[in-house]
Amino acid sequence: MQGRSAYTGTVCSFIPGQNAALAAVVELEHMIEVDAAVGQITVLDLRYSDAEWTEANVVQIELCDFIPEAKPWQSRRQGKWIESNAICSRVPVDDVTSR
Repeated sequence: MQGRSAYTGTVCSFIPGQNAALAAVVELEHMIEVDAAVGQITVLDLRYSDAEWTEANVVQIELCDFIPEAKPWQSRRQGKWIESNAICSRVPVDDVTSR
């Protein structure tokens, strides 16, 4: 996305996703723009229906300029899908603050 190899952010909440696992609402450290969408809030939805959150995950990314409601994807206002096959890894807080 935008030529960067990685983005960091903070998980704000978990909301119903497209599958059994909850989707993570993440506030990125920096605003991003993809096509006509601009925002700092992303919804990370596990890519595979039987997946569970682990240290590293394959996710779909929805970019929002708002905090999404805690409703299933089909029942809420949606942002723009910007990636369908991204790798998401958990970074311990100590690793982020030492940068």
